[in-house]
Amino acid sequence: MRKTKKEKQSGSIAYQIITKKDLTGQATESNPVIRVAPVHQETVSTSTMSEEAAFGTTLTPTDIAAVLTSLGDYIARTLKNGKRLKVDHVGTFNVSLTCSWTDDEGKVHEHTLDDNITSGNKVRVKNIVFTPDAELLKEVRKAVCVSSGMKPYQGPTDEAIEAKFTEWFGTHPSITRKEVEWLFGCSRRYALNILKRLVGEGRLSAEGSAHTRYYKPV
Repeated sequence: MRKTKKEKQSGSIAYQIITKKDLTGQATESNPVIRVAPVHQETVSTSTMSEEAAFGTTLTPTDIAAVLTSLGDYIARTLKNGKRLKVDHVGTFNVSLTCSWTDDEGKVHEHTLDDNITSGNKVRVKNIVFTPDAELLKEVRKAVCVSSGMKPYQGPTDEAIEAKFTEWFGTHPSITRKEVEWLFGCSRRYALNILKRLVGEGRLSAEGSAHTRYYKPV
């Protein structure tokens, strides 16, 4: 795909059209509601970032890599102490909390107001929330969005999901998120949504740690 002069100057982000559920009742099966999502995203490693960031400075890539590693440790310590962290020209880091819990079968439960959640073990960190600096967001928004040329992706029907998982588990004891991406030709986010729904319905159980997560039929 040849980039235009404007794309070379501002950067470009390739996108794919994806159909989604219609909550308004205005779409039809032949003309569904759509959203767009970035595709062909290459992951830049710490070593690559260190080498490129060192260009034109007196710092070495090793110096920058050490700073980045130290920054990650510092962010963790700051958030664990209940503080927000603002990094100039980057953004603000904070945490979100949850009091929902998952039983042994992988089913998610929600607490009600009458439940006593004053005990700390019922509240935990859900995620790290990042809010970009206004100038950073303004700069990234200068990117030109271009079509990837891929056909619009239509999510699998419930029947297709059932059939593919049944076939998969006929020869495999478990499945990972990456394998779901390959199985349905979908994005990471879409694969996680499928797995999250099946776990919530009690049809799959999530096993392993966050970095080695796999799913087994219940």
